[in-house]
Amino acid sequence: MAKSIGKAEWHAAYWNKDTHGSAWSKVRDSLKRDWSQTKSDLHVGNGHDLKQNISDTVKQATGGEPIPPPNQPNLPDFELVEPAISYGFAAHEEYGQKYQTWSDTLETQLSKEWDPKATGMTFDAAKPNVRRGWDYRK
Repeated sequence: MAKSIGKAEWHAAYWNKDTHGSAWSKVRDSLKRDWSQTKSDLHVGNGHDLKQNISDTVKQATGGEPIPPPNQPNLPDFELVEPAISYGFAAHEEYGQKYQTWSDTLETQLSKEWDPKATGMTFDAAKPNVRRGWDYRK
């Protein structure tokens, strides 16, 4: 029968606190968030929807992005998503009569208009926030 470790820390014999412990402490919290998101996605346990995806986990683990407090979703500053949201908002005004609902055809139209050089992001990266702006007009 496997023994439960509980809160005790077990490490392999080669574990060196300065080497391995330092590296682990840098990635632990980002992986912990990823684990909580996975539990939420699978609807098991006490997971929380943190809007955490693998790119968030990697950026947080490598120090490229700060780790938000526990249970706080990953949400960028509004200024970073405003171009996409405002575009979706205006697109609904422009195309709302022609496209009653979000569709592949509408998405293709919007992706052709989207300017990745001017906005600093691809349409695929912006799409969730474009859709958020579109849906706000309903």
